[in-house]
Amino acid sequence: MAMKRLNLKKFLNKPGLGDRYVAAIKKLKADGVYQLFVDWHADDRFHSLARPGVYKVAHDNLTFLHWHRAYLRLFELELQKADEALQTAANPKFDPDDVISLPFWDYPALNSPNPDDETGRMWRESFMGPTGDASAGDPYSVLEGPFKAEFWQLYHRVPNDVFATEFEHHLGVEAGNPSSHLIRDLGGSLLSGLGSFSLLPTTSEIKRVLEIADFDNNIFSTGGRLNTGPAADSGSFRAVLEGWATIPPENGSTDIDPDEAEVQSQMHNGVHGWVDGTMDRVPIAPNDPVFWLHHANIDRIWAIWQTRHPTSDEQYPPSVDITAIKEGSEPPPEPFGVKQNRYALQLNEAMVPWDEPDKKWRTPEGRELLTTQVITPGDVANWAAMGAELGGYRIQGVSSRKLDF
Repeated sequence: MAMKRLNLKKFLNKPGLGDRYVAAIKKLKADGVYQLFVDWHADDRFHSLARPGVYKVAHDNLTFLHWHRAYLRLFELELQKADEALQTAANPKFDPDDVISLPFWDYPALNSPNPDDETGRMWRESFMGPTGDASAGDPYSVLEGPFKAEFWQLYHRVPNDVFATEFEHHLGVEAGNPSSHLIRDLGGSLLSGLGSFSLLPTTSEIKRVLEIADFDNNIFSTGGRLNTGPAADSGSFRAVLEGWATIPPENGSTDIDPDEAEVQSQMHNGVHGWVDGTMDRVPIAPNDPVFWLHHANIDRIWAIWQTRHPTSDEQYPPSVDITAIKEGSEPPPEPFGVKQNRYALQLNEAMVPWDEPDKKWRTPEGRELLTTQVITPGDVANWAAMGAELGGYRIQGVSSRKLDF
């Protein structure tokens, strides 16, 4: 059995684990597996894999957490294969049960962009590498650490001119060709596609999010309306954790007054904005390896919420509500002329791209990378037991009601 998912601070305190994580990530990159995961994420965001008639599966939606839990687990299994291969090559007696797992970025404990600070140690050259260099030829390029420009080339699959133009606007490079290497402005406001976020989530904010009782409701917020439509008045755990709705105020009131509460959640979206650069371009965000540390923590927060709100009607809205649209609300967007008549999937409906049994994934040259099975939201509801393909995993601190920061 692999090690638990540890908080990143503890993970980095264990000799050699940080080096092993970086080495395994770079092996996945060299093998072509890493690019496949980037493409899966980008394809959903670009709607090119969205199920006809259903709004996006992985973002701005009821299944945001379910899709990313499956996505992270598939990535973690590949990471563990890479770690085992590397460790066995160095030591034939290596125990496969000692493979690493994804650590989670506990934001309050590691909230500094300065690698010289103990609370900013994740940004040291030996691990994630530092913020970008503002004076670089391509401003804010990451020029130090294991993922600096010459070691970590980015490849983007942009499906149409609409999004190529969007990238050109955000990144200031040739249309259809976002920066070929990592861009970061930690704690800054370089690009701010999701907003300007100078602070990471606090312990108080996370505790208040965990108190929200409803997982989601039948308006399944989309990102485009932020605090002026369904996302703002849903007040659901998923909408707040994803970052499209406000965090409840300190006094515990369920009536959110924009003058008394945060203008926007500092949760998932806020962390993407805090790292900025590549991470702030959500479709291609997994190109920055810090993505996995961030989403491992989002998954952990959901797991803690699940232990505190265990009843079935709090976990997933009844199927009868899935196709409902709140009276007076706008219908889902219709990207590229595709009619979007539903906001979400049924609990037992397959999530794209894992919607076929024994689905083979290959490089553009035809080399086989891996095989996936059908995965539904219901398959990943219990992180500790997700079936034969995904198995289960353990998370430090989740078995108790105590927040482990």
